[in-house]
Amino acid sequence: MKRFAVNITLAFSLLAGGLLLQAKAHQKGIVRRDPLPYSEDWRLAFRTPDPRGGPPFNHTLRSVKPDGTENDFLWGMRAPLSTSNTISFTFTPNGQTFIYSISEGTYTQERGREPRRIMGTVDRLSVSPDGRKLLYTKDVGRAGGIDIFTSDLDGTGEVRVTNDPKNDVNPSWSPDGKKIIFTSDPLGWHGLVVINADGSGRRRLTEDVAVPRMRYDGAVWSPDGRRIAFVGTALDLPPEARPHAEQIYVMNVDGTGQIKLTSGDFLYNSLRWSPNGAQLSFCRRNYTPSTSYDDIFVMESDGRRLTNLTNTSDISETRACWFLTRR
Repeated sequence: MKRFAVNITLAFSLLAGGLLLQAKAHQKGIVRRDPLPYSEDWRLAFRTPDPRGGPPFNHTLRSVKPDGTENDFLWGMRAPLSTSNTISFTFTPNGQTFIYSISEGTYTQERGREPRRIMGTVDRLSVSPDGRKLLYTKDVGRAGGIDIFTSDLDGTGEVRVTNDPKNDVNPSWSPDGKKIIFTSDPLGWHGLVVINADGSGRRRLTEDVAVPRMRYDGAVWSPDGRRIAFVGTALDLPPEARPHAEQIYVMNVDGTGQIKLTSGDFLYNSLRWSPNGAQLSFCRRNYTPSTSYDDIFVMESDGRRLTNLTNTSDISETRACWFLTRR
C-alpha cells in the first residue's frame, strides 16, 4: 500500500493537453520593460498548485526562463508531488539530477529516469557546489529543535553540523563548499551564523546583543564569495512603519556594508543569486493577508530592474531555484 501511494504521488506522465497556468492580472506598480540579461542555459524551477486540481495542497513543479517566457512543467512533464503543503527541492550543478523531499521521504531522480528514495523527509535541501554533498535541515525531536545536516548525494554518510536547543534553519553553502551560513535564534530572534561544513569554527556574523535592531533570514552567498544577500526585518521602527520592515539587503561577507535593495510592503522568501551573480531571484507576497499570494521576481543585484516572472493574482508560486538546462 505504501509503495502504491508513493508511486501515485511521484508518477511522471508526459504533458499532453495539459492546462497551462495563465497569468491572471498584472500586479500594480510592476511594469516589465527590457528583459534582464541571462543565459539560455539557465531556468528557474518553482512549486505551484497542480492545475488538474485534487486535494488543496496538491502541487507540481514548473520552470520559467529568467525573462518570464516559456513557463511550462519542469522538463516538459507533469509531476504530482504531494498532498502535503511542504516540499523542498534542489538540482545538481549539471541540472540533470533533481532531488526533492516530500511527506513520503526524500528522492533523487535523474532526468528521464524513475525517482529513487534515499532517506526520510528533510527541508531546505541544497547541493554543494562540487555536486557531491547534500545540505538540509530536519527536526530532531526536541521542542523547536531543528538542526543542520550534510550527507553524501545518495543520503549516506550523514553529518550533524549543528546541535542547538533552538532552531538552526535556512542553511546555504559558500561558493567553495567549505562553509555554511544559516539563521539561528538562540536569543529568541534570528541572527546569522557561519560555520565550517564539518561543524567546527562556528561564529556569529551579525550583532549579538540583547535588543537587536535587525532580524536576519534566508542568507545566500554570491557566486564570487564577496557578498551575502539576506532578508532583513528592522526591529527598531515605529509602529506606523512596521509594514515596511521586511526588505532584501546585501552586505560584505564580514557583515559590514549593509545596503537595502527593496522597498514597499511585501514579504520575501526563497532568495537566490543567479549563477553569474548578476541577478537575485526571490518569491514575494503582498503584506496584506487578503492578497497574500506569492509571485517570482528577479532583479539586478543592485536592486534595479525588478521583473515579475509569474504574475498571477490568485495562486502562489514558491521555492524558486536556478538550474542548468544544457545537457
